[in-house]
Amino acid sequence: MMKSTTPFFQLALWCRLIVCRFVPALGAVAVTLLIGNSAFATPGTQNSFFQNSSMATAANYSSAAAPTNVQDILLTTSSTALTLTAATRNFGSLNATNGLVYTISDGTTGTTNSVINLGGGTTNGITGASGSDLIFLSGNSSLTLQGPNSSTGSGVLGVALAANGNFDASSGSTLSISGVVSGAFALGVNGAGTVNFSGTGANTYSGLTTVSHGTLNLNKTGAVAIAGNLTVAGGTVALQQSNQIASAKATTVSSGTLALGANSNSLTNVSLTGGSITSTTGVLTGLTNAFDVQSGNASAVLAGSVGLVKTTSGTVTLSGANTYFGGTTVSAGTLSVTGNGRLGNTSGTVSVGGGGTLSIGSGVTLGNTINVTGALNGSGLTSVFSGTVSGNGTLGGTMKITGALAPGNSPGIINVAANGSLTFGSGSTYSWDLGSLTDNLTGTAGTDFDQIKLLTSTSALNATLGTLVPSFGSTPAPNSGNVFWNSAHTWTVVDNTAGGTITGTFLATNLWSGSGTFSLGATTLNWIPATTAIPEPSTGAALLGLAAIASAMAWRRQRLR
Repeated sequence: MMKSTTPFFQLALWCRLIVCRFVPALGAVAVTLLIGNSAFATPGTQNSFFQNSSMATAANYSSAAAPTNVQDILLTTSSTALTLTAATRNFGSLNATNGLVYTISDGTTGTTNSVINLGGGTTNGITGASGSDLIFLSGNSSLTLQGPNSSTGSGVLGVALAANGNFDASSGSTLSISGVVSGAFALGVNGAGTVNFSGTGANTYSGLTTVSHGTLNLNKTGAVAIAGNLTVAGGTVALQQSNQIASAKATTVSSGTLALGANSNSLTNVSLTGGSITSTTGVLTGLTNAFDVQSGNASAVLAGSVGLVKTTSGTVTLSGANTYFGGTTVSAGTLSVTGNGRLGNTSGTVSVGGGGTLSIGSGVTLGNTINVTGALNGSGLTSVFSGTVSGNGTLGGTMKITGALAPGNSPGIINVAANGSLTFGSGSTYSWDLGSLTDNLTGTAGTDFDQIKLLTSTSALNATLGTLVPSFGSTPAPNSGNVFWNSAHTWTVVDNTAGGTITGTFLATNLWSGSGTFSLGATTLNWIPATTAIPEPSTGAALLGLAAIASAMAWRRQRLR
């Protein structure tokens, strides 16, 4: 039997795709179009919205039918104030390329919300767009998807992601969304233009947000703009209000810039593998895990009870006045501190592992306790260490100690590299440990006592203002009465067999009155025990002595008779 092709039959085909519902509270019918296929749509088909302003009216599309999620909607109408009234529209993608400034808002006079579903169909077929673009703007076009529409009612226009995809605004184009972006899918931000998230409703899409180009401005009021994990892989993510990124999620900067400006955010996981984290006065607070830095730059202030860990072979530069409390570990690569940079609160210990380098810029003062197994480099006499520097590592560049230098880990050897220059400033100390009752003849530097070693003829040490302070730990001190201290001893406290340059001599500290004296040469520490004096005889002893002599003489005379 032949199928009817009468107009009535065609109308029936269209009507079965429309779900009509009566909304008693509004006394009106709200329309939701959930269309899987259309006689006018083929995969990737362009469907132009070409006339008037109502996007809920099928006749305003070039297909003369309601669009579907396999159609790419191209805005070509000269009307720029567009509305979607109490409806849901399913688009494959939404596009504008003609340079006009479009606004789409909920046109209801009541409270019913409208939604634009994007994706779930096929790829974007608009010229210039990439296959995964959900929204594509070019030619200096502008599109605003306006959330609350206070001019005509309280209905809100939302955007729902029905598939993974991109918001792609090319150079000079701007996409602004002030409603809620929802969905369980990932979102990419591409193109050299600008994407703005604003409004008071939190975005709830839960997939990964990846920004590869352009600028994503986060400007939600009292709500998060990024609900899932965030990766900055290029371009700029700019916070225009605080706490725009969900705190429980992970944020990774691999390229481009995370720009806090004057705003702050607290995050459970922060990784810097490239690019920059910047701020003017904003603070990035770590909540649970240490800041993971591998490569890149961070001028923002890093705060919180967590620490900072430098891994991999790359270089990370810190220039913010950081206040984090959890200490700093440099296990690989180079961690450079410049400008106003700090390694967190001075109560946090800094550990530089064998594969790591800590480089301190000119004008930087660090008050942390620093343990060096790898390398510690300065950039001049204004690279100042006011805490304690310890470990068996190597000091390079030019640096000044105004705190304490304590080689090894009780005891050990700390090295001054080729072309390295170590200066002890006023009030500084060389904390020298004696680990056992040995000296140059019976002990070994680095095992039994501390030493500074100049590695080459170009290594330099200025000891003029430094004071050597002996430390004994559990080893018997000079005033302990141990017989070791009854004889003279010498230790080489600076090894200069390489022929480096030594200026001045450390000052000696003597706290063992009556036991002996420490003195210093250019490279040695010497112990001189106190001289043992013959005591003056007492009067009684003298008389007894005289009586004994008289008795002896009388006995001798008696024998001679």
